Amino acid sequence: MSLLDDDLVTLNYQYLSLARDCVLNRPLEALWKFNLTESQSQKLAGMSIRELMVLAQTGRSILSIAMPDKPTGIPPALAYQLAPFLNTADEAK
Repeated sequence: MSLLDDDLVTLNYQYLSLARDCVLNRPLEALWKFNLTESQSQKLAGMSIRELMVLAQTGRSILSIAMPDKPTGIPPALAYQLAPFLNTADEAK
């Protein structure tokens, strides 16, 4: 395995671990911050550490880059619950 492959596995595992931790402890925030669907969120929440590592070793990046300004296509009630997180992001700009 090359150094690039090793780094990619590490990055994937760290990302998956962080996302899973957020899903388990702050599910609504996780949907927004990690751009997850509810189905993906549920799958991630049910994965073991071993399963995360297997997924991390896929040989390609499991994360993607998205830069939305605000949530779209979500129910108004969820947007309302996400408002505190969005306001924090706006203040940081």
